[in-house]
Amino acid sequence: MATITERIKQFLNDILENRQLEKVQKDASAIQGMRNPSEAVQRVVIRADAYNIRYISNPTERIKQMAVEADPFSIRYIPNASEELKMKAVTDLPDAIQYIASPSESLKWKAVQDKGSAIQYISNPSDSLKWAAVQDDWSSIRYIPDASEKLKMAAVQRNGLAIQYISNPSEELKMAAVQNQGSAIRYILNPSEELKMAAVQNDGSAIQYISNPYEAVKMAAVKNDGLAIEHIYKPSEAVKMAAVQQNPEAILFMEKPSEQVQLAAVSQNGNYIQAIDYPSERVAMVVVNQGGSYIAAIDKPSETIQMAAVKNDGLAIQYISKPSEAVKMAAVQSNGYAIEFISNPTEEMKIEAVKNNAYSIIEMEEPTPSVCKIALEKMYGRPINVAMVEPTELAKKTQILLNNLVGLKFEYRTVYQTYGKAAEEDPLQMSIQEKKDKFRTEMEEKYPGMFQNKTQSTQKDHNTTNLKEQELYSSETKILIGDISSKKEITNLRIKDKITGKTEPLNSNGIRLLDQPSECIEKILSGKKVEFTTNSGKGYLTGLCKTPLGWGLTIGKQIQSSTDSSATL
Repeated sequence: MATITERIKQFLNDILENRQLEKVQKDASAIQGMRNPSEAVQRVVIRADAYNIRYISNPTERIKQMAVEADPFSIRYIPNASEELKMKAVTDLPDAIQYIASPSESLKWKAVQDKGSAIQYISNPSDSLKWAAVQDDWSSIRYIPDASEKLKMAAVQRNGLAIQYISNPSEELKMAAVQNQGSAIRYILNPSEELKMAAVQNDGSAIQYISNPYEAVKMAAVKNDGLAIEHIYKPSEAVKMAAVQQNPEAILFMEKPSEQVQLAAVSQNGNYIQAIDYPSERVAMVVVNQGGSYIAAIDKPSETIQMAAVKNDGLAIQYISKPSEAVKMAAVQSNGYAIEFISNPTEEMKIEAVKNNAYSIIEMEEPTPSVCKIALEKMYGRPINVAMVEPTELAKKTQILLNNLVGLKFEYRTVYQTYGKAAEEDPLQMSIQEKKDKFRTEMEEKYPGMFQNKTQSTQKDHNTTNLKEQELYSSETKILIGDISSKKEITNLRIKDKITGKTEPLNSNGIRLLDQPSECIEKILSGKKVEFTTNSGKGYLTGLCKTPLGWGLTIGKQIQSSTDSSATL
């Protein structure tokens, strides 16, 4: 138990410590002149500034450690620091070695291995230390005035720019420097032609550091990097040609390039037509044959150029001011959608547009029955009688049908873009077929005979091509029937219901049914679902279902594993 005297002494020390804490918390430098500040007071001071350790006589090891951790340079104010503390300072900040008197070899090695330039703070470093420094940082050669030729070579081989720190380098060093880094030529006084050539062969843009280069040097520069022509004053035709052949973008840095140079540039990339103010007919033709839309960058193109552009891409018509009738016609023949960009198109143009692409009818105002007829016949693949349908109704319903089909395609494409996987083609075709079947059913109910009866049409084909009807497969309730030609080709698949005796067409929805094993076909006819496997290895459950127009094969949910009844789509 403490005596009264000890307790009084402790009490006075506590009061003194509290007063010191109050002072240093307001001003850390107040520790100067304090006698025997406690460790708690010292900690407050070091937290404020590690350099305050210089005002503390006999700091504890913990305080020293705290100072060095806060700022490794504070090691300069810690006399008789332990080797461990010095290593801590150099490890955290290699440059701290400059404040350590007579550092040990282990400290020197740690410093230069972590930061080569720290060798500047080491007196009389050994050769091995010099090598370690250059290996870590090639620029540290500047701090080694007595470096050997071999060490200098190591520095420039690591980075040619090290040549700037070497006084009176040899020709061998200069060559090694520019071969490593062409731009190092800027630090070489009066370089030889050989050095200039080596520099631009390493880096074409290094020519910017060469005064009055010879033609051969210019040529070597642009052959290495076509864009180096930016740094060449009044380049020759040959140099220009070599530049665009290496990189067509080089034409951006030329004034009034010749036709040959223009051709060399745009032949590689038509986009550079934009850098040519008045391209010749030959240049323009090369460009629009690459992509019709490039005509947008050609001022007042001739009709020949316009024609070539729309034949390459019908939609290029949108970039042509006042195109001729012939150009308009060529555009819609190339791409039916070009009709959107033609004011007051003729009936003939509309017809050519839907012949090219039935969906182009969407872009037309009140298409005529003739135009609708062509579009519908392309969609259904059979003759269609539109004479009985009121023209406005026909135009409106045809456009709605085609617009809905476009919407389906866009929907499936969106699924692919959103989820990163392809929307299956078969379900898409099924959705399209449903829309087409619905349209046909509605129109035939209102206008009987608009769509030619498929059975009648097939019968006519029998009479003209000597087709023979034959039962192919059978189940308890259904028979699969097809027409066999003299060449053994099977077409016009139909399903006959044994109960009702009715025969109706089969829409296979793109499935090559007859390529499947006979047991799979018989299961389909008996009403079972069978797994068919696509060429990509994906499996789908497929079954037979009734449709408004007869029978159809439906593709169900994708499944992961195959069964014994699998077949190929």
